Amino acid sequence: MSSISKAATIADLRELARRFMPEFAFIPVDTGAGDGAGPLRNIEAFKKHLLQARVLSGVSDVDQRVTVFGQEYASPFGISAIGLAGNMRRGIDEDLAAAAQDAKIPFMLSGGSAATIEQITK
Repeated sequence: MSSISKAATIADLRELARRFMPEFAFIPVDTGAGDGAGPLRNIEAFKKHLLQARVLSGVSDVDQRVTVFGQEYASPFGISAIGLAGNMRRGIDEDLAAAAQDAKIPFMLSGGSAATIEQITK
Protein backbone atom coordinates (compact mmCIF):
# COMPACT_ATOMS: atom_id res chain seq x y z
CA MET A 1 0.00 0.00 0.00
CA SER A 2 1.52 3.28 -1.07
CA SER A 3 -1.38 5.70 -0.94
CA ILE A 4 -3.82 6.81 1.74
CA SER A 5 -6.57 6.83 -0.89
CA LYS A 6 -6.15 3.05 -1.23
CA ALA A 7 -6.27 2.36 2.51
CA ALA A 8 -9.30 0.24 3.35
CA THR A 9 -8.71 -0.53 7.02
CA ILE A 10 -7.17 0.94 10.13
CA ALA A 11 -4.38 -1.63 9.72
CA ASP A 12 -3.66 -0.17 6.26
CA LEU A 13 -3.44 3.34 7.73
CA ARG A 14 -1.20 2.10 10.55
CA GLU A 15 1.17 0.48 8.06
CA LEU A 16 1.34 3.69 6.02
CA ALA A 17 2.13 5.64 9.17
CA ARG A 18 4.84 3.14 10.11
CA ARG A 19 6.46 3.47 6.68
CA PHE A 20 6.31 7.24 6.38
CA MET A 21 6.90 8.43 9.96
CA PRO A 22 10.26 8.34 11.69
CA GLU A 23 10.34 5.69 14.40
CA PHE A 24 10.72 8.25 17.22
CA ALA A 25 7.37 9.75 16.17
CA PHE A 26 5.53 6.54 15.23
CA ILE A 27 6.17 4.55 18.42
CA PRO A 28 4.44 6.95 20.87
CA VAL A 29 1.47 7.36 18.53
CA ASP A 30 1.18 3.61 18.04
CA THR A 31 1.61 2.56 21.66
CA GLY A 32 -0.02 5.43 23.52
CA ALA A 33 1.05 6.81 26.87
CA GLY A 34 2.46 4.97 29.86
CA ASP A 35 3.23 1.31 29.37
CA GLY A 36 1.58 1.18 25.95
CA ALA A 37 -1.19 -1.14 27.07
CA GLY A 38 -4.01 1.36 26.43
CA PRO A 39 -4.41 0.76 22.68
CA LEU A 40 -4.25 -3.01 23.24
CA ARG A 41 -7.00 -2.77 25.88
CA ASN A 42 -9.09 -0.72 23.44
CA ILE A 43 -8.71 -3.35 20.71
CA GLU A 44 -9.69 -6.14 23.11
CA ALA A 45 -12.69 -4.15 24.37
CA PHE A 46 -13.98 -3.62 20.83
CA LYS A 47 -13.67 -7.34 20.10
CA LYS A 48 -16.39 -7.93 22.71
CA HIS A 49 -18.95 -5.93 20.72
CA LEU A 50 -20.19 -6.45 17.20
CA LEU A 51 -20.15 -3.19 15.30
CA GLN A 52 -22.45 -3.50 12.34
CA ALA A 53 -22.98 -0.71 9.84
CA ARG A 54 -26.59 0.10 9.15
CA VAL A 55 -28.05 2.36 6.51
CA LEU A 56 -30.27 5.12 7.79
CA SER A 57 -33.27 6.02 5.71
CA GLY A 58 -36.07 8.47 6.27
CA VAL A 59 -33.92 10.45 8.66
CA SER A 60 -34.25 14.04 7.55
CA ASP A 61 -34.29 15.91 10.84
CA VAL A 62 -31.57 14.71 13.19
CA ASP A 63 -30.62 16.77 16.21
CA GLN A 64 -27.56 15.65 18.20
CA ARG A 65 -27.16 18.89 20.12
CA VAL A 66 -26.00 18.60 23.69
CA THR A 67 -25.13 21.09 26.42
CA VAL A 68 -21.92 20.49 28.36
CA PHE A 69 -20.92 22.85 31.18
CA GLY A 70 -23.41 25.41 29.87
CA GLN A 71 -22.00 25.33 26.31
CA GLU A 72 -24.19 23.95 23.50
CA TYR A 73 -22.49 21.72 20.94
CA ALA A 74 -23.78 20.24 17.67
CA SER A 75 -22.84 16.74 18.81
CA PRO A 76 -21.76 14.94 21.99
CA PHE A 77 -18.69 13.72 20.09
CA GLY A 78 -15.66 15.93 19.73
CA ILE A 79 -11.93 16.01 19.26
CA SER A 80 -10.12 14.48 22.22
CA ALA A 81 -6.73 15.44 23.58
CA ILE A 82 -3.94 14.19 21.33
CA GLY A 83 -0.63 14.41 23.14
CA LEU A 84 2.45 15.34 21.12
CA ALA A 85 0.38 15.85 17.95
CA GLY A 86 2.60 18.83 17.19
CA ASN A 87 5.48 16.39 16.71
CA MET A 88 3.61 14.92 13.75
CA ARG A 89 2.55 18.15 12.03
CA ARG A 90 3.30 21.78 12.79
CA GLY A 91 0.17 23.73 13.80
CA ILE A 92 -2.02 20.63 14.12
CA ASP A 93 -3.35 21.60 17.55
CA GLU A 94 -4.59 24.93 16.16
CA ASP A 95 -6.02 23.17 13.08
CA LEU A 96 -7.90 20.67 15.22
CA ALA A 97 -9.27 23.42 17.48
CA ALA A 98 -10.42 25.39 14.43
CA ALA A 99 -12.07 22.30 12.92
CA ALA A 100 -13.91 21.64 16.19
CA GLN A 101 -15.05 25.26 16.35
CA ASP A 102 -16.27 25.15 12.73
CA ALA A 103 -18.20 21.93 13.42
CA LYS A 104 -19.47 23.27 16.77
CA ILE A 105 -18.18 20.19 18.60
CA PRO A 106 -16.13 19.89 21.80
CA PHE A 107 -12.33 20.14 21.67
CA MET A 108 -9.90 19.07 24.39
CA LEU A 109 -6.35 20.41 24.37
CA SER A 110 -3.69 17.98 25.56
CA GLY A 111 -1.30 18.84 28.33
CA GLY A 112 1.34 17.56 25.92
CA SER A 113 0.31 20.01 23.22
CA ALA A 114 2.88 22.00 21.26
CA ALA A 115 0.44 24.94 21.31
CA THR A 116 -0.34 27.07 24.32
CA ILE A 117 -3.89 27.54 25.52
CA GLU A 118 -3.56 31.19 24.54
CA GLN A 119 -2.77 30.19 20.94
CA ILE A 120 -5.76 27.85 20.87
CA THR A 121 -8.24 30.37 22.27
CA LYS A 122 -7.40 32.82 19.47
